[in-house]
Amino acid sequence: MVEIDFENFVPSIPLDQSEFCGQASFKYGTAAIGVEVVESQDDLRVYVSDKTWGTQPHEQEQMALAYLPPSHVLAKTHWEMENLEEILDSPNTVAVINIHDNFIRINEEGSISDSPPDGHYINLWTFVEINSVKYAVIVDSSTEKIMENHPDVLHTKYDRVYLIKVKLLESIWHDKLKNGEENFHWAMVLVSPKADASILEKYRNQDKI
Repeated sequence: MVEIDFENFVPSIPLDQSEFCGQASFKYGTAAIGVEVVESQDDLRVYVSDKTWGTQPHEQEQMALAYLPPSHVLAKTHWEMENLEEILDSPNTVAVINIHDNFIRINEEGSISDSPPDGHYINLWTFVEINSVKYAVIVDSSTEKIMENHPDVLHTKYDRVYLIKVKLLESIWHDKLKNGEENFHWAMVLVSPKADASILEKYRNQDKI
């Protein structure tokens, strides 16, 4: 277990139900930048058009735009990790990203989960370097924990917070959209309404969902 103290760290927000990762990751993102969202995860499902499918990326963006100015939200595909690293260097920013979750997980009963690999929203908070290896600090709303002893994942003293080697994260940073198209390197960056969001403008004119 890694003993890293993150300044101004916001504790994770666990799922209320297994299919609520879109809403839990959104609520974490807003809490991390100091925006209060009083609606429950279930209440936020009003933005989800197909409850059996789950939250689509454009619906995540709709949620964000209900609480933040458009200039402080940027959701799109084809991000480069170094672009997110530049933006997330500020303590007033956080990202929601969409991954193909193929981790072996342990359920709340302590057994290996039988949930199949699927799309999953997590939060990307910052980056750290340990022994010349770069890790992404991710906050995962799932109540099923990633199995320990994964060669590219470090558990931390914070609940549902992991350090994942950037190379691994990039390899699972994709998902399928409802229409079957590949959702490649999608991320939604949120900037505190009290902070300068001008850094987003240099990335705004790229392909969006």
